[in-house]
Amino acid sequence: MGKTIVIDNGGCSIKVGLVGQEKPARVVPNCIVKSGADKKGYIGDQVDSIKDISSLTVRRPIEKGYIINWDAQREVWNHVFKNVLKVDTEGCDLVITEPLFTLPSIQGALDEVLFGEYRFRRVRYASAPELVLSYQASRDLSSPQTGILKEAVRAMCGVVLDAGFSFTHAVPIFDGATLDASVRRINLGGKALTNLMKELVSFRAWNMMDEYFIIEDVKEKTCYCAQDIRVELKEAHKPPAVNMIRREYVLPDGVKHLRGYVKDAEETRSTAGKRKRPAAPAGGASDTISLEDQVLPLTNERFMVPEALFQPADIGVNQAGIAEAIVQAVSSANPELHELLYGNVLVCGGCACFPGFLERLYNDLRSLVPDEYELNVRVVEDPVCAAWHGGVLAASKSEMDRCAATRKNYLHEGSRAQTAGVPSALAPDRGR
Repeated sequence: MGKTIVIDNGGCSIKVGLVGQEKPARVVPNCIVKSGADKKGYIGDQVDSIKDISSLTVRRPIEKGYIINWDAQREVWNHVFKNVLKVDTEGCDLVITEPLFTLPSIQGALDEVLFGEYRFRRVRYASAPELVLSYQASRDLSSPQTGILKEAVRAMCGVVLDAGFSFTHAVPIFDGATLDASVRRINLGGKALTNLMKELVSFRAWNMMDEYFIIEDVKEKTCYCAQDIRVELKEAHKPPAVNMIRREYVLPDGVKHLRGYVKDAEETRSTAGKRKRPAAPAGGASDTISLEDQVLPLTNERFMVPEALFQPADIGVNQAGIAEAIVQAVSSANPELHELLYGNVLVCGGCACFPGFLERLYNDLRSLVPDEYELNVRVVEDPVCAAWHGGVLAASKSEMDRCAATRKNYLHEGSRAQTAGVPSALAPDRGR
């Protein structure tokens, strides 16, 4: 019998491994990158070997949470199966995440690729929030719990806030199943926050609009969630020498520094005001810049970028913030479930890794949730890979026998797109 593969197929990265492993074999970037320096193409984790990460051209298979570039997705999966896992997929079983509310045309294309091209024996499709709740419940049941949290865990009930790369979902779950009508989506995630950071630093300092990977690193290393935005703004306006928020990110130059890094806070304050950016000559920008001057100063960008998740209107997105989205999701569910849902709010995704995220979310929620409800808000263990761990649980024999689609049925009945009577996203005449 073949092996069982578990894939959390995210917009930013793929978490992939074989059942029996304690952690994913690899967290692989879900993209194809072309380097401007050597003109070579890099797939997935090959990106880590690029020496000069400036001016990279990035091609991603997933847009707004859904696969739209199937050729690119095949290339990444081929690399993962051949070079990362080193497995032949024919006859294997697969557990793979599928976004909520995926269109039948995309579902059909996924069936065709997995069953028709990779020839998997069985495939279990699952939503990441359900897998996250399942994984955390398995951890909670092995440790003592009290009060409403204990009841929520037993009922496999809670709200999962999935703050990932492409979007943020507030997903109420009861008895392990998503309450579809109550799900709320915010069209903001890690990608949008990185783009916001690019705009802010390009306006105030260096032009970084073509430097996605560098700014992604800046965001991950320097951003945090403010508990009181007014206090932070006041501090950010202080002179550099006494500014506790100001940080300096040393940009990679491809020679001395292959990757950027954040200078020590004390060093940043001690050198504040001593470095000046060279003025551009009258004829235009200078062709050469001193290596010493390639520093990106950061003040209120550090907390204003994550603030967009809590106040999307600040950047022109006419949607509720994450705390309001959770309340809206719970309020639209059966009132008898409200106590259980508020008693077990779980946060996952890369955005949950911002320092101060959990505290800020709890404080914002507590002011919105009725006082009679106990509120428990937790970041799941391993927020980036939690869905993968849940996928391992879903790969048990009983779960696969009960829930998995089979290649035999696919060959007999066709894809989910055919069942729904719509063309597959892979159809050659689609879009004409």
